[in-house]
Amino acid sequence: MYPRHHETGWSFDEIEATRTWLAGRRDCTGRVGVIGLCLGGGFAVLLASRGGYAVSASNYGRVPDDAATLFRGACPVIGSFGGEDRALPGAAAKLRQALAQNRIPHDVKEYPDAGHGFLNDHAPGEVPLLFRAIMKVRGIGYRAAAAEDARQRIIAFFDAQLKTEPAAVVWGRSGQGARSGTCGGARSAAISVADRRRERGRDA
Repeated sequence: MYPRHHETGWSFDEIEATRTWLAGRRDCTGRVGVIGLCLGGGFAVLLASRGGYAVSASNYGRVPDDAATLFRGACPVIGSFGGEDRALPGAAAKLRQALAQNRIPHDVKEYPDAGHGFLNDHAPGEVPLLFRAIMKVRGIGYRAAAAEDARQRIIAFFDAQLKTEPAAVVWGRSGQGARSGTCGGARSAAISVADRRRERGRDA
């Protein structure tokens, strides 16, 4: 899972460009957080130890086999997983153990009645019928109670690591592409590549 050479490439370049752009803004303290869901959650795990981030939030992201080595010198990490997630059995325990072994501040929680994608509150019309059928069979989908608790935990954790004022967290309807944290107490501390491109367009 995720050999270390996977920590290079276009996706990481784009994320780093976005982090650098955000950290360099006049209204940013320079403290930046990263948050991801599913594949993005895997990126958040890998980025926690790369430097440049004050906090990382991984939501049902894959945890690499060398996590104990990976998290040496990592930033604080918050993780949220579903106990019924068939794709990631034991991921929460693996993440918790690796962070504890390295004495990294963390908050890792597994929701026993939730599966993969429990933060994604898609409207029925946004998901093709075939995908909805597959999601139902595999236990994938939104779980309101788990999602609300996870979001509140993330806000509190980002507050503790980033805030000059309470964190402003904006969740998209699906929970993906979310922007979280504080930056100078005014702007979000984690921002998607798409947001950065839109900002560039406004500045042009």
